[in-house]
Amino acid sequence: MKYFAFGSNLLKSRLEKQSKNGEKIGKVVDEGTTTLKNYDLVFNKKSIIDGSGKANIIPKKSSQVLGIIYNLSEKQIWLLDEIEGGYQRSKVYVLYDSNSVEVCTYIAKNGSTEENLVPTKEYMNYIISGAIEHSFPADYIATLKSWKTKN
Repeated sequence: MKYFAFGSNLLKSRLEKQSKNGEKIGKVVDEGTTTLKNYDLVFNKKSIIDGSGKANIIPKKSSQVLGIIYNLSEKQIWLLDEIEGGYQRSKVYVLYDSNSVEVCTYIAKNGSTEENLVPTKEYMNYIISGAIEHSFPADYIATLKSWKTKN
């Protein structure tokens, strides 16, 4: 199954170490960078652990979100469903090799978002490191680095 990662799971090593009840996602296949058109990256998903902002995508005309397509097994995606609390798995279409490709991603559930949330510095570092790892354009990385964070 093709999974579109746009937040902290951009960093491949972090995604592979994600676990629930001791079971890790494990090795994943990176199929490359992609673009989700008419969506915007925001940090309005409220963390149940510390109340900080977590990455989310919302519809917005003329915007785009860069991400990675990972190929996950059915078992890996079901495990990720459990790990991604407060999110729901959704289908979106991304531009990949000039084609529109259906992928799944995680969008914050109704009631789990809040305005004016700020991500932690550690969390943003995962996203920035993943963007660098996958050679995202310098202006996209600069935008990520410009987000206000809390320690």
